[in-house]
Amino acid sequence: MHADLVARVLEQAVTGPADVVAHSVGGAVASVLAGRHPQLVRRLVLVDPALDPVHPLPTVKRPGSSGIGVYRTEAEFLDHGWAETLAHVGPDWAATMRLGDPRALYRTAMSALSGGDPTAREHLESVSIPRTLLYPASDGLRSDADRLAAAGVRVVPIPDCGHNIMIDNVDGFAHAVAAALLD
Repeated sequence: MHADLVARVLEQAVTGPADVVAHSVGGAVASVLAGRHPQLVRRLVLVDPALDPVHPLPTVKRPGSSGIGVYRTEAEFLDHGWAETLAHVGPDWAATMRLGDPRALYRTAMSALSGGDPTAREHLESVSIPRTLLYPASDGLRSDADRLAAAGVRVVPIPDCGHNIMIDNVDGFAHAVAAALLD
């Protein structure tokens, strides 16, 4: 659904295919966008994206969608999970999370955790446009780097950062995105 909404915006706002840069769950949305609406995307840069469903759902609180997945119902999340999540993620993430509606955040996180058919990964691997995936080098070699490279995805580790690459290493992020958009 998110990808189709973005497609409508691009159709109305852009005169040709767009270069799309997307982070985290947005990376999953962008992958689906490219797969469903390939005429709208010229190049794709994914920043530490969520590509695969998570099964079973997490049981330990941590930042991001997977941390929200510990709350099994929307009511539970709204009752106490929202406040607990904001406290757990810290001020940088909380500042951006507060901009959204808690219901929408919960629904988006749960949708990302359950994946789709085809999955975001399958969409990413199936499109033929230039694709780059940036990830924190501190995570070590991505276990799926060979699979992504075999599908034509350029996989680029970014040093000195965590999941919020664009905040933690502004220069590294900017240089990597610029290089990907020259492809």
